[in-house]
Order: sequence, then C-alpha cells, then structure tokens
Amino acid sequence: MMLAASLVSALAALAMSEATSAKDGVATKMAAIITRKRAGFMRADCAGVSAYDKQIALESVNRYGCRVKLLFIGDIVGAPGRKAVKELLPGLRERHSLNVVIANGENSAGGNGITPDKAADIFAAGVDIITCGDHLWDQRNVIDLLDGEPRFVRPINYPPGTPGQGSTLVERNGHPSVGIINAQGRVFMRGELENPFLAVKQEVKRLAPKASIIIVDFHAEATSEKIGMGRMLDGEVSAVFGTHTHVQTADEIIFPGGTAFLCDVGFTGPHDSVLGRAWEPVVQKFLTSQPHRFPVAKSRVLLQGVVIEVDGATGEAMAIERVNEKLEG
Repeated sequence: MMLAASLVSALAALAMSEATSAKDGVATKMAAIITRKRAGFMRADCAGVSAYDKQIALESVNRYGCRVKLLFIGDIVGAPGRKAVKELLPGLRERHSLNVVIANGENSAGGNGITPDKAADIFAAGVDIITCGDHLWDQRNVIDLLDGEPRFVRPINYPPGTPGQGSTLVERNGHPSVGIINAQGRVFMRGELENPFLAVKQEVKRLAPKASIIIVDFHAEATSEKIGMGRMLDGEVSAVFGTHTHVQTADEIIFPGGTAFLCDVGFTGPHDSVLGRAWEPVVQKFLTSQPHRFPVAKSRVLLQGVVIEVDGATGEAMAIERVNEKLEG
C-alpha cells in the first residue's frame, strides 16, 4: 500500500513550519526528504511511517526512517562458491541483521552459466534474488529460470521479446519494497545489447513508484562505464554495484545524492586461482596461445560482496562495507 499524497503534503507543511522554529536538525532532515525525487514514494509499510498523523511521521523522520540492510554477493563460481554461500550466509545474516540478500549467479554451474538446480541451491541457502550477466546463455535449461522463476533477473538491456525479466521486486510485510535491476555493459563485452544507460534510466522511473529502495547490478568490464552508471543514477537509486571482473575493488563510496557505489564486488569461490579457475591451464593458454580447459579451482574459498544500510523512507544509503569471508576447511 502506497503512502498517500496527503501524508507527503502534511510532511512538507510540517517541515516548513518546524523550519522556522526548530534548529535541532529534524526539520532540515524532513525538508530534505520531501525535496528528494522519491519523497512521494515513501512506503506506508515502513515501520514508523504507517499512520496519517504528523507525530508518527515526525518520529519516523527523526529516526531517519526504518533502516534496511542488504547484502550483495559477488559472482558465485562453481561448487566452491555455492558451498561458501550455504555455509557462510547464515552467519552473515545474523551478524549484519540482513533484510535482503542478492547474489550474482552467472558462474554458479561449473563456472559457466546457471541452471535451475543450481539456482535452487542458492535460494535454499538464503539468497532472495539472483542476477546474471554475459554467461546467461551458457546452459540450455536456463530458459526454465527465465520463463518460470520470478526471483531470477537477467540483464534488462536485451532486445524486446527476450525471455525473462530485467528487474524484480522484493516485497515483505513491515519493510519497504526493494527493486532490483540487472544490466550488462557494452565496453569490451561480448554481445550486442541495447544501451544500458537508457534501459536502466527508464526502468528506474518505472520502479520508483513501487519501491523506495532500488539496487542496480551493472555487469560490466570497464571501470569507466560502471562509474558513469553510478554517477548518472546518483540520487535516483540506493546503490549501483559492479560485477563481472571477479576482482573486488576498494573504491566503495556513497555519492552526494545518497547512492552507494562499488566498482566491483568481487567473486565468491576459490581465490587460489585465476578468477576462480585453476591457474595452471590459464597460464598455459597465455604461454602457448592454444585452447585449454579451465576447470574451477578449489582452494582458499572466499565469499565476497558488499553490505549497505539504507534509509527505508528516502532510499538513501547510510553506510557501505565490503565483505570478505573465508570458508574454513
């Protein structure tokens, strides 16, 4: 149930009246919320913003709305990556009091693509939404996920008529709705896809009335393309996270408009490797220029990702923290 425009108007009026008499920062915060582009999309099911009286609204704003904590897990690679999610995610959920978990699963089936049974394993481990990328079509039966799994998202900038969906919503009683958008870059990437900037911008406008929190998984190679996406969406979405390179970057930031950003969240799987693959055949390929099989490696398995805390009323990111959890044994 959406918060009625009357409450938004009441909040705005209250902010104006309080601004003339209060200097404690509450009115300033309220005015900032009202002037944000998503101010009209605050959720009635957000704790503390559930009634049409200004006292509850004021208390909600004073507490910066309800806080929502999300974990985004970097590209899951093969059986070691799935095992890391299964064994480490419960502890992360408890430690960070997570509300929503998103994972990129495009390498979860033997390092190449994703299948319905591997997706089922990831969901059973506690992941709420699985995103994908350029390995979308590596497994033939991915079509079953595209056609029948609402928790699975593929890049939105595929041409019209492509099976599947480029975004989805996580909706739960007592919490703001969370929108997830998946997009694929074009710089140094295979495949001729539509412009991701235009596709994502249009989808953000469509989701904004339904979700105060929007997360974008931008599956791309070039750091410039990822940073450009983050800057374009600053103030429009809660977070933009880069995936694909399998190398976690250390550039986490919250942009001035309140959008959290990390150029690449890394990957979940064996790190005594080359991007999750056994390093010896990769080196031989570089040495000989001859084709080799690249099996998934086994050692030093890490779960990499990023945790953010978001103001459920405004969609602004309040905190961002990289995750590097080692799977023992």
